[in-house]
Amino acid sequence: MPPSRTIVRDQPARAPMWAAVVLLGSLVGTFALASLFLTYNHVWTDRLTAYLPWPGATTSLAADPTLAAQMRIVETSARVTTLADRTQTVVAEAVIENTALIPVQSLVVEGYAYREGRPVQRTIGTCGKFLSEKLLRRLPRPELLAFTRLEPEVPHILDSGEGIDCQLAFVGIHDGVDEVALKIASVEPMLGHRPPRLGPGE
Repeated sequence: MPPSRTIVRDQPARAPMWAAVVLLGSLVGTFALASLFLTYNHVWTDRLTAYLPWPGATTSLAADPTLAAQMRIVETSARVTTLADRTQTVVAEAVIENTALIPVQSLVVEGYAYREGRPVQRTIGTCGKFLSEKLLRRLPRPELLAFTRLEPEVPHILDSGEGIDCQLAFVGIHDGVDEVALKIASVEPMLGHRPPRLGPGE
């Protein structure tokens, strides 16, 4: 009977502790750089998040939730308009006043059209863009939708105590609506804004 032999396999070498520390540091550094980029380049980040289910296109990274509550919606109205291609459209208009103590910009409004208590269409829009009734009747549906998606190259600055016109279009509503509800979706403080004043107009 041949003698038995015991074979001891070489144990794999363990990675040194410093390798794990370097890997962890690299991950933290990459995350920090990505966070800084997303924070300071919020325009690019907003375009990215607009394609995600949450927060969606109505929220800007630079938006301040506390400022939205300080905007006041006044002088609201709604009417039915027929576009150039005979598309029935409900146009909602409002004036939004800035009651905060600092100037703001990039004010986005969200609107819902209701029929028999149920929402039938939702739309969003940036304030500061306005079409007259005459021009609305000359536009077909595709051109109106393209206009509503346009973002102003230079944000309109709304100082404390000032108001701005907002217009939303609910395109393609054939059976009419019973109610239109508007709310502030997001608003950003003006970059490098002046210190708060004691009150509007002071």
